[in-house]
Amino acid sequence: MKQQEQQYTVKAPFPWPGRALRKGDVVTMHPRQAKYLTGTHLEVTAQRTASKKASAKKTEVKNDA
Repeated sequence: MKQQEQQYTVKAPFPWPGRALRKGDVVTMHPRQAKYLTGTHLEVTAQRTASKKASAKKTEVKNDA
């Protein structure tokens, strides 16, 4: 996976070049491609949000020290 690309989970089926994406499929695409589909047809995969939470906890620990 390229660094700029993100993983998204399909919320509602929609056509994508060469195939039809179904609910629950995990898709990797550039944020610009997903811009207009995020919220209605796509959601950011939980792995990314979990890593953000972990990094937020690390910064809290550093601030306490």
